[in-house]
Amino acid sequence: MAKKSTATAVATENSGYKKTVCSITREQFNKDAKPLMLTASLPGVGEQRFILEPKNFATGSIGWRNGERTVLVIDGVPTKCITNLLITVVGSKELPK
Repeated sequence: MAKKSTATAVATENSGYKKTVCSITREQFNKDAKPLMLTASLPGVGEQRFILEPKNFATGSIGWRNGERTVLVIDGVPTKCITNLLITVVGSKELPK
């Protein structure tokens, strides 16, 4: 069973919307985040696995990323492609650096 998120929403001044507060610290992420494996069903290729590595993005957010070259078969033609897979921790851009 998946662990229930402990993220909370708080109102920000003059915004009118609720902002999600990150439930972990940057230090926790950097110490404990492990690579993730994503399995995707790709047309003409079948199942393909991608490893997403923990990353501190230039934007200040934290999360996981995969960028690699792959070949997809489109209408019988092998086509070179580049994957760009991102998972970003919501609210992490505002964490202290």
